[in-house]
Amino acid sequence: MFGGFEDLKAIGINLLSNAISFAFGLTLGLVVTSSRKLFRPSFWSKMRSSKVIIVVGAHATFDEYEASGLIGTGDALALAEFISYFKQSGFKNYEVVSSRTISTTMLGENLILIGGPDANTTSRDFIERSRDRLRTQFGDPDKSEISFKLSGITFMPELGDTLKDAAAIVYQRNPY
Repeated sequence: MFGGFEDLKAIGINLLSNAISFAFGLTLGLVVTSSRKLFRPSFWSKMRSSKVIIVVGAHATFDEYEASGLIGTGDALALAEFISYFKQSGFKNYEVVSSRTISTTMLGENLILIGGPDANTTSRDFIERSRDRLRTQFGDPDKSEISFKLSGITFMPELGDTLKDAAAIVYQRNPY
């Protein structure tokens, strides 16, 4: 049967070490989950405190081809990234709308504008309303200047062997 007290002692030590390992693994999982919140940029925490409206633009020049509006591939990928990030972090209080259908009530919420002023009329209006407060200068979409300048450096989409797009994250008080 058992070899006596030594066998019971060995079983007890094994059970205790398993319990300690389990508690350590559980604690480590909680620390890793909590640390993700620590490394999230502070503006995300502030934005998550109320509803977020993601506004996607639509190129009006393609209305004859696609009346609901044609969205750029880069904009579609950006939208997918935001939705993925929100789902990963458990944030559900957001809504995706087109710049063509956004209501004035929605404009007062936290906004994420996807698409430059050429395709997104809300982005265009945001830039106009914020021009005095922005350190970022955007090109004129009417002249096909789809770019922005920040701290003297110009960012613009590039054509060539590899297509490159440009993006700006502007965190400021909502001008609406």
